[in-house]
Amino acid sequence: MALFEYEPLDLGVKSFRLLMLHPGAGGEVACDIFQASLEPEDIIPYEALSYAWGSNDLSESITVNRRRLPITKSLFHAMYHLRRDTGRILWVDAVCIDQSNVAERGHQVGQMGDVYREAEQVLIWLGPSSYEIKILMDFLRALYRDTSRRKDAGDLSQAQENWLSTQQDTGSGRAALDDIRRQGLTSLLEEPWFTRVWILQEVSHARTASVCCGRWTAPAHMLSSAATLVGVDPSPQCRAVMDLMPNSFTRRSAKTKTLHTLLREFRMSRASDPRDMVYALLGIASDITLGDPNGLLLPDYSKTEAQVVQDLQAFLFFGDVEQRIGKIDGLREFLALLPTLTDQACRESIATGRVEDVKRFLGGRGQFEIADVPSNALSSVKNKIGRLFVRDLSQFRNPSLIIIGDDLESVFEQLDLREAKTLLDLCGGNLRISEEFATTFRRNGRKRKNTQVLKFLLRQENSGVLVTQYGFAEMAAFCDAKTMRTVIERQDLSYHITSRMSLMASLNEKHGRDIMTMLLTWKDDRVQVTEDGLLKTLELNDADVVGLLRWRGVQSVRVTGTGTNPADQEGSWTSTVTFDGDSTVCRREAEEVRQKLRESWEGVITADVVYINNGI
Repeated sequence: MALFEYEPLDLGVKSFRLLMLHPGAGGEVACDIFQASLEPEDIIPYEALSYAWGSNDLSESITVNRRRLPITKSLFHAMYHLRRDTGRILWVDAVCIDQSNVAERGHQVGQMGDVYREAEQVLIWLGPSSYEIKILMDFLRALYRDTSRRKDAGDLSQAQENWLSTQQDTGSGRAALDDIRRQGLTSLLEEPWFTRVWILQEVSHARTASVCCGRWTAPAHMLSSAATLVGVDPSPQCRAVMDLMPNSFTRRSAKTKTLHTLLREFRMSRASDPRDMVYALLGIASDITLGDPNGLLLPDYSKTEAQVVQDLQAFLFFGDVEQRIGKIDGLREFLALLPTLTDQACRESIATGRVEDVKRFLGGRGQFEIADVPSNALSSVKNKIGRLFVRDLSQFRNPSLIIIGDDLESVFEQLDLREAKTLLDLCGGNLRISEEFATTFRRNGRKRKNTQVLKFLLRQENSGVLVTQYGFAEMAAFCDAKTMRTVIERQDLSYHITSRMSLMASLNEKHGRDIMTMLLTWKDDRVQVTEDGLLKTLELNDADVVGLLRWRGVQSVRVTGTGTNPADQEGSWTSTVTFDGDSTVCRREAEEVRQKLRESWEGVITADVVYINNGI
């Protein structure tokens, strides 16, 4: 028998081919193929087949218009079992598209969404049947009949619950039956079909869909219900596919995910042609028409894989990016690196001040959804650009955007209160006020705006703003006592009066004394004094403040200095301050110790502390 030859399609219109599958029960599969139109007024009712190609070996053949057409074994089995007692009009990609015609393939792939959208139903071929699958199919059909006729059919979860309550067999027979159903469903979900990238478009555009195994069929959307009822936990890929399946319980949503998002979510899918990892998603991406006015990503099988990667990079990352992110020739490699490349491209856009590109990343044109932006990218932005960027986030940000990292101090210091609130929201409420963070504010502490921003951050209740010990010490140089008290009250931490803390407070001419007074008189163990902190407190504070050490449970301190006199390296001195005796004596001793400590520029200084038994 002669080989079948395709007649050319008119690629200037919405043309495609359909086939009439002949009835039959024998081994030969025959059909007639004819041209048709996808224009709404000219649509001929048909069904569209969705299946896994499997091996590309054309080991089987069918008769098309009385001529032989080689096809894969997987497709042969599908067409063999889909025959009925009467003819059946189908669209089957491997038969209805001339696979050897590169221009036609691109044209047909470009209208694939319309092909599945206009079909009366999509037939999902999942392979031959088995006993377990037959039992599962009976279950799916029974579940569908029961839930469809109930008044609560609009509520799938309630319908499932009601169906369970009607089942009479609750003993070992029911358990055995569920086990068989479970085996059948597990077997189906392991089919290669669920990993094909093309099925995302095929399923999401379908009006209705049926799964077909051997001679058995059932409504496709009942797979998700069955998984819940028999206790099967589908893989994330299978779950995502089942969620796309059309049903009468939930309305199909319009295209809402960008190409960038789809590529990240389904980058582990499979395609026999790597270029289809992109082309298969174009019909369901929300941003293709808007973001690709020049048709950069139109399906074109005359392009090499490397050219498609280059076009994809330009579309996702705004123009010529090879210099910025390097040359990548393979789509698999590109998709594996996509999260890293996104981070890198966004960082680059921010750091170089390309605000419009950043807005696109953040969804200003609905084109990108990214999980996070590195904070060091923000902190590298020059002041003016950084402020513009953060100011616009409230308008252009994507809800899924989170800023991560610890080095945001140089960004926050540029902001006013409203901008700081926006950035804190983008940090998910999580922020570490570290030594570096607080130091940045200290250096600019005379700017009232900066102090207001820091106070705003510290006032946030139920947030993840964490003040570290070192950050707390730096804050003593420019904050007031009320702000420092707020930190202690709202942090689930204890803070130490260290030498650094005492030093920073001494630099705070306006509030330092009040801060030390507040810390030393704190009534629980959330404030503690270290040995070096105690010595620095004795050195830098007057006798009235030093006397408050008794609130920390200190009875006396004996300070010893060795080698503090350059002229007498072996010499030493000892001085004691007692806090539970006469206040006049305490003041005199404190002043004496203070003077000796200030005169000691070298050597070793130690403190022996005696605590009151009932002290803190």
